[in-house]
Amino acid sequence: MSRTQRINRTFKSMLKIARKMKDDDRETNKLVTDAERKLDKHKNDKGIKRIMAETKGLIRLVKNYANGTYREISGKSIVKILAGLLYFVSPIDAVPDFILGLGLIDDAVVIGFIVDNLRKEVDRYLEWEERHSPVE
Repeated sequence: MSRTQRINRTFKSMLKIARKMKDDDRETNKLVTDAERKLDKHKNDKGIKRIMAETKGLIRLVKNYANGTYREISGKSIVKILAGLLYFVSPIDAVPDFILGLGLIDDAVVIGFIVDNLRKEVDRYLEWEERHSPVE
């Protein structure tokens, strides 16, 4: 089985979990915490700045969705984002994270795919976020 097929199969299984998780704030918040921890663990990895920025944006979107602050996104799209974050935090993916230099490649592919496919909704969220951020 090719890496692409493994990524696709794993992502589809994450979609099933994400559908159940969408309305469970406790599980959603746990996922957010796990994703933030993983990002923090890799904060000094030089080659993944884009993936880190995109993942942080998705995490903020999910946080605001879970707490009811932001709901201007379709349920189908939030499920895809949750599935992407599940894939990101999962130790079971196409390329294990412990393989130095390669372990985050499949995570980057999945996050990049989600951001690219949901570009309008992600951009709309980022614009909303900018308008609703406290002035410093």
